[in-house]
Amino acid sequence: MSAVIAYSPDGRLLAVGSTAPIVAQADNIKIELWEISTGLLRKEFVGHKSEVTTLAFSDDGRLLASGSADTTVLVWDLR
Repeated sequence: MSAVIAYSPDGRLLAVGSTAPIVAQADNIKIELWEISTGLLRKEFVGHKSEVTTLAFSDDGRLLASGSADTTVLVWDLR
């Protein structure tokens, strides 16, 4: 299993999206948002129907965009 990752502009958060879900079901595909200093999982996002292929934070770190093999791009509000 591999993962797509992105660091927030301030370096405090790490977004991780799975590229090979263990079970190919839409409810198993998620993006995890981790706080680097504590190692705590802060949030999970579910919405793609296929593996996550790319992640990018906005310049101010308030939004996270995720692209998927299902040909969608979703924008997540992190506030």
